[in-house]
Amino acid sequence: MKAAQFKICIVRSCFNPDITLGMQKGALQALQAGGVSSGQVTVYEVPGAFEIPALVKIALASKKFHGVLALGAVIRGETQHHYFISHAVTQALMDMTLHSAVPLAYGVITPENDRQAQARSLGALKNNKGWQAAEALLSQMALYGKLKIASAHQAKLGK
Repeated sequence: MKAAQFKICIVRSCFNPDITLGMQKGALQALQAGGVSSGQVTVYEVPGAFEIPALVKIALASKKFHGVLALGAVIRGETQHHYFISHAVTQALMDMTLHSAVPLAYGVITPENDRQAQARSLGALKNNKGWQAAEALLSQMALYGKLKIASAHQAKLGK
């Protein structure tokens, strides 16, 4: 399958919108550079990082997408809230990754402050975590494709 045919879902948190929109822009540019046409990308917005896993689960179950990309930013505040949110989101996404035949890329950053968040989302594309997560997604999709081909080949050999 050619990259232009891939259907990609991006689930982006709207909390810290300057940061997550910058990450989305980087992800879209990376997908385009990888050959994915903009018409093949669907973006869903959720209120915050905590809501990302629920929509990712729905996207994976829909069987409409060849890959899913989760984007969000959980910035340290004055309390431990950031720790609990980032841990819960990370664990939920990891669990889905291990149980899904659809590649899922993790693009939820957990910077200490706004300066670090901006450096990871608004700077040069090589430093944009949205760009990096999209590249990882395309790489995983290619590997999954090879494994499916290898699996089909092995099934033929076994008959």
